Order: sequence, then C-alpha cells, then structure tokens
Amino acid sequence: MRDLRKLERETSKRAADGIKEVVEGYCQAVRAALTDDGYPPLDASGLTLQQRLSAIEHSLERVDKKGVTKPLNQLKQTISRALEQTMPLFEPIALAFDWVHQAATLLDNDLKLSGPQVRQRFEQLLETMETCKEQVGSLASGVKHFLKVTRSYAPGLFHCYDIEDLPRTNNDLEQLFGRWRHHQRRCTGRKVTPASVWVRGSVQIVAAIATQNRLFTDADLAMVSVTDWQAVRADLKLSQQKRNQQRQFRRSPQLI
Repeated sequence: MRDLRKLERETSKRAADGIKEVVEGYCQAVRAALTDDGYPPLDASGLTLQQRLSAIEHSLERVDKKGVTKPLNQLKQTISRALEQTMPLFEPIALAFDWVHQAATLLDNDLKLSGPQVRQRFEQLLETMETCKEQVGSLASGVKHFLKVTRSYAPGLFHCYDIEDLPRTNNDLEQLFGRWRHHQRRCTGRKVTPASVWVRGSVQIVAAIATQNRLFTDADLAMVSVTDWQAVRADLKLSQQKRNQQRQFRRSPQLI
C-alpha cells in the first residue's frame, strides 16, 4: 500500500471538485484501515485490515460499473494487488483465529450448559485443532502451545459452570485473593502477607472467603466428614514440618 501516499499527493494538486472529494474519501478510508490496531487478543488487526480493504475494493468495483476515474482505478489496482499478494499469509491466520473465537464462545457459555457439557465440546475443539494444526503453517507451534497450556488448566477449568460465584478466570481469582489480602491487613494491621499463608493458605483463604458470603453454624460443621478433616489436618501438619526443617537449616546449616 506504499502507492497510497503518492496517490494522495497527486489528488491534493487537483482543483477542488466532486472527483477530488471522492478520491480523498477513499484514501482516508484506506488510511483508517491501515492505522487501526484492533482489540487483541480476540481481534486480529491484520484480519481486520484485510476485511476492510476487501470492503473498499468491493465498493470501488461498484463505482467502476458507473465509470471510474483514473485515480480511483489506481487505488483499486493497489488494493487488489496487496490483497492478492498477502492472501496466502492470511488464510492460516484466519483459521487459527476462528479456533480462538470458537474457544472463547464455548467458555463464555451463553447457552448455560453444565460443566461436563462445556468440557465435552471444548475437548472436541481441541481434537480438531490437534488434527488440523498443520494447516496453519508457521502458526502450528502457537497452536501446539495453546493446546499444552489449555490441557494443563483443564482439571479446574470447568467447575465454574456448576459452582455459583466460583471465579472463572485468573484475573477474577487474583481479585479474589486481593480482597482476602485487604481483609487480612485490616484485621492484623500487617502490610505483608503472614508466613502462615504458605502453610495454611489452602484452608485460611477458602474459610475467609466463604465466611464473607454467609455465616456457618455448628450444624454446618457437624456435616463435615471426619475422614476428610483428618486428611486436611495431616497435609497441613506435613507442610508445617517442612517449613520447620527449612527454618532449622537456615539457623544451623552446620548440623546437616
């Protein structure tokens, strides 16, 4: 699209008339398409550029049927040549972003499906991506990384569709932890996170957040499985022992 600037300069030298205004309008439309960055990650600026240039090209084709002037014909040839030369580059990008949009749509879950249903459909999409990843050319490595990361998150990715108020994203989860840290600072007056979080955080954070939503009575505690409670206590005790051993080594490394 480097010829655009040359066309703009030639048009600026013309006398003011209807043709000049039309050409300048098309040039400004192309310029706006070239400078639009889109809204990542779901809106690819390159694909947006291709779509808008295609729309301008189709508009110029309709004008051509009515008798196009030389400047508009030059602009149409420039756009057509650019789209033709870059078409092989955009085909794999369009396919990859179509998968990304499908994934986002499934996770948005506007159909209000259950967790297992969302997981089943999402796994079908991942299988399609795994099978067809070579079709996206150089983007295959990105698709491979997407599959790897998504599968690592899969065990806890779909509970939010069955459990009300469960954070759905990492951002939501970080905001949840931020509210807990704010609560801790107000209760203790300490600006830093207490060391007990590293040992009992899996229990403290859950308990603090749960009690903010409602009060728990002795009847609620009586319904807890004693076996599960003992298992949690054993895990906490093991973590405490590891922390004690680390502290002892820092104080007296010569004893090892």
